[in-house]
Order: sequence, then C-alpha cells, then structure tokens
Amino acid sequence: MNCQQTKANFDERLDNQLDPSSRVAFDTHVNGCPGCAAEWRAYSGAWTFVGQQVAPKPSVGFAERTLRRLDETMPTQSRFWLAPVWRWAMAGTLAIAMTAGGWFGWRVQDTRQAEVQAETYAMAQQDRLEDFDVVAALHLLSGDSP
Repeated sequence: MNCQQTKANFDERLDNQLDPSSRVAFDTHVNGCPGCAAEWRAYSGAWTFVGQQVAPKPSVGFAERTLRRLDETMPTQSRFWLAPVWRWAMAGTLAIAMTAGGWFGWRVQDTRQAEVQAETYAMAQQDRLEDFDVVAALHLLSGDSP
C-alpha cells in the first residue's frame, strides 16, 4: 500500500471497516512510513478527542419553549397566502417606477439634447452675423457706401 492509498483509508481504519488483509497492509505501511505515521497519529488523535467530548444536554423545557416560539412566529393561515401577493405587488410597483423613471430620464435627456442643438445653431448664426458686421465695417473703412 502506498502513501496515497493509506491516507485514503484513514476513515475506514478508524471505523474498523477495513478487511483483515487491507488492515494488515495499512498497519504495515503506517509502521514503516514516518510521514504517514505522523498524519495517522494526528488524525486518529483528533477523532479520539472529539469522541471523548460530552454533548451538552438541553435545559429542562427546551423543546416546549422552542415549539411555543415556533408557533408564535409562524404566520397564520389567513396571512400566509397574502405574503406572495404583497411581494408581487411590490415587485410590480418597483418595475413600473423604474420604467417611468427611465422614460422621464430619456425625455429629459432628449430635451437637453435639443437645447444643445439649439445653442449650437444659435452660435453658428451668431458667427454668420459677426461675419456680416466685419464686412460692413470693412466697407465703412474703405469708404464704400453700403
């Protein structure tokens, strides 16, 4: 048996589920391999320690108190079927609000885009008017009558 097979059989050896020939091969390998021997001691020691621990016992009346609390927190039959309806109503309201917000946001963006286009057009027209002012000023400077 090699190290990998030995490590794979730790649980079976601990639970005494190995057949006699496999148990002998396991023990022989662990006795001859210092690495596997150290791992086996740590593994079996940990499980031995866990097995020695005493499980805490619940206090008197624990089961009754727990069942009473569960009964108090369980929804009544009349409210039980309303819970999904409220969840769907809230989800629908949220979907409508998000759709409306997106539509209004799109409209605001569309309005802003129109304002930017109007400003760009006005600036272009202003440049043309300034060009006419320059031409008129040049006529006045050259002495030509307009």
